[in-house]
Amino acid sequence: WFVVPSQEMEEARRAAMDLRTVVRSEFTKPKERFRKIDGEESKLWKEPQPKRFQSNETRPNLKAAHDDEELRAVLREAGVQTTVVDFGASWCDHCKGMLPWFAESSDKFPNMTFVMADVDRMPEMARDIRYTPTFSFYVNGKKVDEVFGSNRRQIGDRMWLHAS
Repeated sequence: WFVVPSQEMEEARRAAMDLRTVVRSEFTKPKERFRKIDGEESKLWKEPQPKRFQSNETRPNLKAAHDDEELRAVLREAGVQTTVVDFGASWCDHCKGMLPWFAESSDKFPNMTFVMADVDRMPEMARDIRYTPTFSFYVNGKKVDEVFGSNRRQIGDRMWLHAS
């Protein structure tokens, strides 16, 4: 069968196509909004800037370990103080998302030491790490607890538990 559309159906189809084109162009057209900043016009939308961590001068209990020896040294230096080690990786998106929260946690628990460690650079210390991120808790250089994943509430509860 071959059906020849009637004149009315063809007009309705064209009207629908025109309407679809108008609606689609309204949604896809970028809206230009401007405001004055420092005497110049600039776009309201700006690219989001990545959060920058404060230096270790303001967060003395936040450290980074680049290899096995550095991590061992930090654990020896901490002594009886609880140390939280964030075993992550540069390619892990969940690890990147947890970094700002991990840094803020070092402010909430000043009596603990916080260490960021890359599993790809620590073959010996990270040999038992199965998931990233993994948060390990050490006292006197020995692992006493471990939490894996990016559940901030669960990790924060463990930090609170080990802080006392």
